[in-house]
Amino acid sequence: MTTDPQETIQPYESVPQARTFSHEAMASTFRVSLVYEDPRYAHQAALAAFAEIDHLEREISRFVENSDISRLNHAPSGCAITLGIDSYACLQHARQIWEETGGAFDVTIGSLYRCWMEDNRTPRIPTSADIHAAMERTGMQHLHLDSKLYEIATDVPGVQVDLGGIGKGYALDRASMILREWNISMGLLNAGSSTILAMDPPAGKKGWPITFHHPLDPDKTLMRLELANGSVSGSGQKSCRHILDPRPGRVGPVVGKIATWSLATSATRSDALSTAFLVMDPSEVEAFSHKHPQDASLVVLGDFEKQTVSKIAAWGPWPRLD
Repeated sequence: MTTDPQETIQPYESVPQARTFSHEAMASTFRVSLVYEDPRYAHQAALAAFAEIDHLEREISRFVENSDISRLNHAPSGCAITLGIDSYACLQHARQIWEETGGAFDVTIGSLYRCWMEDNRTPRIPTSADIHAAMERTGMQHLHLDSKLYEIATDVPGVQVDLGGIGKGYALDRASMILREWNISMGLLNAGSSTILAMDPPAGKKGWPITFHHPLDPDKTLMRLELANGSVSGSGQKSCRHILDPRPGRVGPVVGKIATWSLATSATRSDALSTAFLVMDPSEVEAFSHKHPQDASLVVLGDFEKQTVSKIAAWGPWPRLD
């Protein structure tokens, strides 16, 4: 039985003293589990965190009319757009990870997705001319950020930015900051079970208990860990054309990998890296892990269409229970 590879990270046991609150945003269910003696206060803090997530969705979602990203995607090339602090910060993080992964993570991939996807999200086969035209509008080198004025401009027309691969992680980081402003430090934040951010663990525990399910068999556990003050994210193939490699010379649907997970100090980083690891070759993921020893990666290699696994590889400092 196949599970959604995007939803393979979950708490594997309940924490009795934690209170959990849920909220729908960014096409996902956000859950916040808090340890605090006053339940009413914990509820109010959770509502404040969810309000921050809603605010971010209005700023960074390409699907929201007049959001910063929508205005950017409709702006003429060379026309500078003033961004909010969060949109600007999210794009800065995206640029950093784009550089660190050699372009494997790229938020300007929107034009390429239109090559392989119809408007109704059914797959299509693009022509070489389609791909060439899309590649001319792809790459973060086309985004020019002004850190003094919080402005951004593109140098070619038609660049399409989509923060879907990093936005939920950024929202969890911002929500955790709101909770700490409310003097709540013990919490676990979950964005659709694709990214989880752990704050301080409950008293007497090393970390919050997390499990990774096998992407092809939800009853099989790949890893259990205790997570504190860090984040894990998962990405996976939903169809043979769901994930694209945006890099010149390699552009096209990703093959040979079924799912990936990442561990990082922030949810913003883990969210983006899990997508990048799905695009990168295993040797590239290994080289990245050696260069960035604070991050960890787990990669399931195989044939998605045949639903078969050939190898599971892990690198980095996974805080495993065993």
